[in-house]
Amino acid sequence: MAIQTAQLAPLIAPLLALPFIILRHRRQREVHVAWLWFVPALVVFGAVMTLIFQTPVGWALWLGCIAALIVGAGVGFWRGGQRELELSPEGRILSRSSPEALVLIIVIFVLRYAARTAGDAHLLPIDPRALSDLFLAFALGLVVVERAVLARRCLALRRA
Repeated sequence: MAIQTAQLAPLIAPLLALPFIILRHRRQREVHVAWLWFVPALVVFGAVMTLIFQTPVGWALWLGCIAALIVGAGVGFWRGGQRELELSPEGRILSRSSPEALVLIIVIFVLRYAARTAGDAHLLPIDPRALSDLFLAFALGLVVVERAVLARRCLALRRA
């Protein structure tokens, strides 16, 4: 079975962006502790709006979403702890992602693409929208907990 160009189109832009994402994450950047709440707030807002307009159907999907949220929170806790933090002489907090965290981003990207492809080909016993809800719950847990861990570590580093 030949792969069509239309099947590869959703993959091209992320693949082109991946090297830039990797380079960006290896660079040391300043952490603005006062703004760590902003991205989780956007993710929570997006998740709530999605759940309002596309409510998951069935208790099994709700349990799956809760499980994905818990797994995402666990991964976010691990990823937030893996980030390298240091206090600069000027008192700024500098951060750099660990190589393991970059591998995690690539693995999530590959899993998401594989799940979308399998869902579109009807190879999975789950509706593609339900799969989208599971990934949304996973991302929600990951982002919120990662930022909370990062904020806690930054505040502890400032106190030390």
